[in-house]
Amino acid sequence: MQVTVCDVCKRVGVETRLYKITEGERSVETDRCQEHSQPFEEALDPASHQVKETADDLPAPAKKSPAKGSATRKAPAKKAAKRDTAKKAAAQESQSGGGRGPVLTTIEAIDAAKKP
Repeated sequence: MQVTVCDVCKRVGVETRLYKITEGERSVETDRCQEHSQPFEEALDPASHQVKETADDLPAPAKKSPAKGSATRKAPAKKAAKRDTAKKAAAQESQSGGGRGPVLTTIEAIDAAKKP
């Protein structure tokens, strides 16, 4: 007889779900009860992958025009910050769904989903 328990609390008789996590060439499987699966479920939730605006993303306030005759020079445009590619990949996988089997999520994507 085989009994599957949560890899964190080891409680017997509690329903568990199997999560497969892959990062590059490494892979791990973990069984988690509902209580201990929270970080994985948050990372798998498409709503948690929406990009939130920060002060850096907002346009700069309008500046007053310089006095007549003074030399003006435009500042170079700010480049957009690189987005976490693992987070994008996880969001695309969770949106595509379509019978491809379980969605694999990296530890980095899970950690990124936790941050506000």
